[in-house]
Amino acid sequence: MGNVKQKYKGVTRFPYKGTNGWWVRIYRNGKTYSKLFSDNLYGGTDEALQVALRFRDECERLLPPTIRWSSGNVRSNTGIVGVTETYSTNRNGTISPIFGVSWYDEHGKHRNKTFSINKHGREKALEMAIAFRKEKERIRLGYDFESTEAHIEKTDKMWEQISTAFTYTLPEEVEDDEYFEGAVRRIYVNIYERNPQARLECITHYGTECFVCGFNFTEKYGELGKGLIHVHHLKSLSEVGEEYQVDPIKDMRPICPNCHAIVHRKRPAYTIEHVTEHLHKK
Repeated sequence: MGNVKQKYKGVTRFPYKGTNGWWVRIYRNGKTYSKLFSDNLYGGTDEALQVALRFRDECERLLPPTIRWSSGNVRSNTGIVGVTETYSTNRNGTISPIFGVSWYDEHGKHRNKTFSINKHGREKALEMAIAFRKEKERIRLGYDFESTEAHIEKTDKMWEQISTAFTYTLPEEVEDDEYFEGAVRRIYVNIYERNPQARLECITHYGTECFVCGFNFTEKYGELGKGLIHVHHLKSLSEVGEEYQVDPIKDMRPICPNCHAIVHRKRPAYTIEHVTEHLHKK
């Protein structure tokens, strides 16, 4: 409980009408994305906090950054932020019409460049200025320049993927090598799985359709089943050491609980390919 009084960036305590947990708030493009991690769901105050912090870190790492227009001249007379039609004074004192481009480079330094209307013609000079501005935004943001609407839509979609992966982490069986009472096997249920971040990247890459049978919870149950899926580790715990760095794309596959149970029905586990081939024969 000592963690409750501490402050965490983007994570705040939520005690309200019997629901205790941690709010994660992420800000992008004037929007607030929020998600609650309740103590009851994650096994206690400190446990819920740790999941909330991991979730926050994943959001900060994976969500596209906020579009911050690089020019202070928001009321551009061209209708394009960062590109302005104006005039420049030549060395001989004459005035020439230009399109000026203003931006901040990847180091945060303000930059300017001009395109002569007399030299290129108005239409061509404007085209060159816009293309130049877009390229500078691509370099600064790390991806191709796009409209605000498209950028927000991309952010919304990524938030949904990240939030879904953390919301629907299902229990998975982890076997122990010890046996007792004859053939009875000890089973542990780990609600968090071994690595929530790895699970997220696996689902983001492969989706939530079972890799073996193709079952999709969302298609079957609608909103109730949205995002539900197990994640199977191709390498069992007995094959890897404590320092093993899992590769979510190479080492993990999304499969439904039924197929997951079949895969682990023997030791060592069946391969996904073996179960898939058997299923198709049936």
